[in-house]
Amino acid sequence: MSDAAISLMDFQSEASDRICEVTIDYMRDPAVVGRASKQRRIPFFQLLSSITASGKTLILADAVSSIAQKAMP
Repeated sequence: MSDAAISLMDFQSEASDRICEVTIDYMRDPAVVGRASKQRRIPFFQLLSSITASGKTLILADAVSSIAQKAMP
């Protein structure tokens, strides 16, 4: 296995940071429906759409890593 790190381009880093930010915000204050004892959380759903070979996998991998670091210090 290689120890080489992959550097994100600016637009990839910005997308990753934004996904992390909205996910952490939602984890802290999730949307809830219902009344009193019948309340339930609405699941969080995030889309990422981009052209082929734009680095979607890298963006999501970086976002998940950042979320894990921030959500579980």
